[in-house]
Amino acid sequence: MQISDIGEFGLIDKIQRILGSRGGDRQLRLGIGDDAAIFETPKGSCSIATVDTMAEGVHFDLAYTDFQSLGWKAMAINLSDVAAMGGRPKWALVNLILHDKLSVENILDLYRGLKKSARRFDTTVIGGNIAKGRSEFSVTITVVGEVKKNRWLKRSSAKPGDVIAVTGHLGSSHAGLQVLKHHENRRFFSHIIGRHLRPVPRFDFIDRCRKHQISINACIDLSDGLSSDLRHLCRASRVGAVINGDHLPIHPETRKASDRYTKNVYDYALDGGEDYELLVTLSRQNFEKAKYFFKKRLTMIGEITSGKKILLRSGHKEIPLAARGYTHF
Repeated sequence: MQISDIGEFGLIDKIQRILGSRGGDRQLRLGIGDDAAIFETPKGSCSIATVDTMAEGVHFDLAYTDFQSLGWKAMAINLSDVAAMGGRPKWALVNLILHDKLSVENILDLYRGLKKSARRFDTTVIGGNIAKGRSEFSVTITVVGEVKKNRWLKRSSAKPGDVIAVTGHLGSSHAGLQVLKHHENRRFFSHIIGRHLRPVPRFDFIDRCRKHQISINACIDLSDGLSSDLRHLCRASRVGAVINGDHLPIHPETRKASDRYTKNVYDYALDGGEDYELLVTLSRQNFEKAKYFFKKRLTMIGEITSGKKILLRSGHKEIPLAARGYTHF
């Protein structure tokens, strides 16, 4: 069934049935169905707002991206921004630009994936918009979250002497993308393909740090690649950094993919992007506490310095680390 067969409002009705009702949420006063949504903000909290777009041919290719994974990822990348700020997501608005080649079932699958991602992290879709494009297909999601006053995390608070640490593995998403592009057997690369198609925002790390009173000085999510996102953090904090290339956490499947495509695995880890792990700086004492609770899922990869140089250490050599991560222009 094509979208033109049921029209915009027929499609909205079907989407609303998939999303269901969140009647138990006392903060939501008015959701889908009116010109705008209305919700309450609790006392003692501040609101967080973030927005991101995924455009066909730029951020995804339907040749190897199923619609449910697209929905999951479009939501997850916004939720990751909220995690990086130390908050909790609450509400989401979804804007779609659709072309004639998309079917009703395509869009319903998109919303099924989007709903799974949102519900896993206690987020409610409260509205949005649908428009027709000539040949464009894009998904834009705005997420609004909450954070207690003076408890938010920033990029601009790193201090000389801080440990630089990352959650999870680096380069997995980009390696997974290469596997998908080469149409390899997915069974042998299931982890890195999953990291590309269905990233998981690191609320688990933020929640664990909050629970055990572990202070994070600065934080950013890894969307553009370590080399670029580290530079964003250092520039905001007016500090430098030294990264130990031998300590970068790289999954075995990423190494296997780099061997298969004769690529340097460190290019994946440093410049790949779309890992949506967290890059944090914290005191050595707080790092040791976090490491105790987060185990192998947290790795020290370097140190913040008082200068402005960002260096990569390999063996006994230190070389400038160029920002070669993703950029739109």
